[in-house]
Amino acid sequence: MEKVIQKFEGVFAPLQDPAFFRQVKVNPEVGTIVWPNGADICPDVLYSYASGKPIIVNGERVLN
Repeated sequence: MEKVIQKFEGVFAPLQDPAFFRQVKVNPEVGTIVWPNGADICPDVLYSYASGKPIIVNGERVLN
């Protein structure tokens, strides 16, 4: 997750606590992982990291 979340600040700060991090759930309504404090990760970003496929916006590689 350190590659996905580059700065553990704000809503992501509690994820540094292993006990809080383990509270992750899959929210099928939004199609991604979420934590009790409302933190979530964009499903496109998760897919990009899991598949190794880049995210391209306007012909430009923006992730991975």
